[in-house]
Amino acid sequence: MIDFEAARPFHGLGPKEKIRFAAVAAAAAAAVAVTGYYGFFYDGWLTFPGRNNVYFIQHGEMIRDSWIRQGDDYLRTDHRARRVTGLCETDGYTYFFDGDGLMQTGWQDTERGRMYFLEDGTMMQGWIGLDGEEYYFAQDGVMQTGWLDEGGRRYYLGEDGGRKEGWNQVEGLWYYCAQNGQMQTGWIRDGGKWYLLAEDGRMLTGDQEVDGRLYYLNDDGSRYTGWRDREGGRSYYSDRDGYALVGWADVDGSRMYFDENALMRTGRITLGDDSYYLEDDGTVLPGWHEEEVYDEENDETVTETFYVCRDGYILDTDKETGSAGRLVIHDCGIDVRVFKPSSRDDYQKITDEENSALIVKERRDDEPAIADRRSQGFDLAQAGEGKSYAYILDRGGEIQEYLCSSVQLGINNGEDVLDEQQVSIWRQNEGGFCTYSSAGTGNPEEVRIVFWRPVEEDKED
Repeated sequence: MIDFEAARPFHGLGPKEKIRFAAVAAAAAAAVAVTGYYGFFYDGWLTFPGRNNVYFIQHGEMIRDSWIRQGDDYLRTDHRARRVTGLCETDGYTYFFDGDGLMQTGWQDTERGRMYFLEDGTMMQGWIGLDGEEYYFAQDGVMQTGWLDEGGRRYYLGEDGGRKEGWNQVEGLWYYCAQNGQMQTGWIRDGGKWYLLAEDGRMLTGDQEVDGRLYYLNDDGSRYTGWRDREGGRSYYSDRDGYALVGWADVDGSRMYFDENALMRTGRITLGDDSYYLEDDGTVLPGWHEEEVYDEENDETVTETFYVCRDGYILDTDKETGSAGRLVIHDCGIDVRVFKPSSRDDYQKITDEENSALIVKERRDDEPAIADRRSQGFDLAQAGEGKSYAYILDRGGEIQEYLCSSVQLGINNGEDVLDEQQVSIWRQNEGGFCTYSSAGTGNPEEVRIVFWRPVEEDKED
């Protein structure tokens, strides 16, 4: 029994202080006794009296910084042999232990945020597929949400962390992610429709210019095609490519012209040195036309008559013609006088070194009508079978229209032009006329022959 009065620490103390000190001394003595007991006989976890921490003791030794296995569970001690709870970094890896010190796997809500731990307990980083969804965990192991920039690519992750595909609305704007989750930019096709996405991924609407071409995108972002009324006129958006047409184009089987602003033109237009005429609906109506125009010089309105070709080109009927009229092939840039020689001695041979383009109106057995020397060097390569038209204007103002029926290449033997079967191409001309030239063929012995047949006018029943 402890003699409190004789104990030196009590010397000079009052009654209350002596009682308090005696209680502390008793507790210390008990702790020493317990420690001694467990130090020699105890294995396992131990909470010392008056302490909140749990320690692991094995044969009297406190096990520090070690893994402890209990059945199928794993626990961990720190450098003071205390049981670890919460996040713990060890051996270069991060683990998570619950309130009882048990190592956890799978989804865990930690002080950092939502995390995932693999079967070996290690913290997940980067991409992982779980239950059919793709998730991304940052370097600190926290599951990411919202926009993610990774590996030079951008992804969108939902509130649950799952990687999104297809269309996603974010803060009122629409974005599209491919099947691999990557946010898309530029043109995309979805559900049979085309959409345009900005560089930051947002879906665009309204008028948009891409690579110098104008597009229109509906309110739902889909690309518009067909006719559209705009400020200043009408535009046509290609059914195939979606951009507003510029220049000459075939729309619904009709030839039309759209200016640099993609607006359809009507009436008279001037392109370079050429004049064209388009109807009020923008189409070309070939043939003779009459138009009321104002004559400023005489201060009066006069009726002007003019002829419109199949491509909308207005023929200048006031130009000088030859004895056999004038030949105009707009596709090939030919507009020359035509005359009929008095004899074959006046015939300009096809062997002419100046590569002249000539016209032969009849078979070679008869006297030909040929183009004058101003036709030299014209290249007939632009003439196309079934699509190019030629016009002969006679001296009386009548106009004959011809359609390209065939294009052939022949060999010039100095006296004639022969086809591959060595048959005279010259003698194959029937019912119309032919033009020929060696210009542009690249072979001085090669001649391009274009045959033209009269266009049959529609007959009324």
